[in-house]
Amino acid sequence: KLLLKKEKDFLEEKEKNEFANMIKNIINRSDEKAFNPLVIPNENEFKAYENPYDLKLDNINSIRSLIKMAQRCNISDAPYGDELKGMDILKRVGRVSSRTNAFRLCVQLGLLEEHTNIFYKGTLYDMPHSEPAIKEAEEIMSGFLQDPDEVIRKDLTNIKAYAIDSEDTFEVDDAISIEMLENGKERVWIHIADVSKWIKEESFLSDEAAKRQKTLYLPEKVITMFPKNLSERVLSLKTNCINPALSMGIILKENGSIEHYEIVPSNVNITYRLTYEQIEEMIFEGITKKGNEESEIGRLIEIARKRHEYRCKNGSIDRFSKYGQNKIKVFDDKKNLSGKRIEILCEHESDSYMLVTEMMIMSGEGMAKFGKEKQLGLPYRSQRPPVSF
Repeated sequence: KLLLKKEKDFLEEKEKNEFANMIKNIINRSDEKAFNPLVIPNENEFKAYENPYDLKLDNINSIRSLIKMAQRCNISDAPYGDELKGMDILKRVGRVSSRTNAFRLCVQLGLLEEHTNIFYKGTLYDMPHSEPAIKEAEEIMSGFLQDPDEVIRKDLTNIKAYAIDSEDTFEVDDAISIEMLENGKERVWIHIADVSKWIKEESFLSDEAAKRQKTLYLPEKVITMFPKNLSERVLSLKTNCINPALSMGIILKENGSIEHYEIVPSNVNITYRLTYEQIEEMIFEGITKKGNEESEIGRLIEIARKRHEYRCKNGSIDRFSKYGQNKIKVFDDKKNLSGKRIEILCEHESDSYMLVTEMMIMSGEGMAKFGKEKQLGLPYRSQRPPVSF
């Protein structure tokens, strides 16, 4: 038994050294994309889409471990158990077993790109949509689906609806309107695209979306919660057509607090899809003033200001008057040695951002009131009070 164990240990050590030598040879030859990056970490079963080097399962697990180390190259925690095989690879190729070296080796082996955003690698966002989910998406796009809420949808297509978003947003999932009531009051409508018409509960699409939770907007790419074609062509709110939505109508008191709200399945027709910059241009040109063609936007901005003042009086942060926002965008650029170009876009205080932000916060408050009244458990976000601002 002792001899058998020694022989087994010898063979394992030999295989590991052979694997390490293979890696050294690959690095020395500078083979591009030596190992296919679709050798996915976080999977228990052996899975390599391409295996030109006839890698064994233990080799694959070592690579996954190396990727795990690379993913954590910006933290200083003690080594995790799933990093041990990766550390062993580094030692065998003559490198210090650090996460930074793991990342560099992964780049050399074609497992990661030099500018890989490591924060989502190995997560659900790094996985493609499953084949069953893609098949469901294709069926939705190619056929007609009966609307389960058709008979109870409120017709709001006669009210102007504005979808306002960034220029690079392709999922148009919210819009706002204002309605003049007979008693002289105003009702603000916040419309959210109602995907329940298209996505069935417990379907593959529903399950995957629940796990992803949101579309991820990264500096270098957008990773969608649903398959991109479905999100853009079917689930988004579109202009000049009837769109299913979940709409919240809110009437405010004079001080900006909510007097009355209602939540209804609805049909809406998006009058305009606008960017923040276009809204600012409309304000500058005066067409949002009272009596002009888009006075509804002007009135919505006035209501948003009232809401903002109300929130600030009740302890909210006045972020619009103190801070702007910066966006980082990464573009492919062959002229640069790195192949990338980074731009920092400064987004300063503006009425358009304030308008959309206040409308969304207000709809969140209305939904919270509904959840409290109906004793429903709802997801929410909170933050500690700021120490100083």
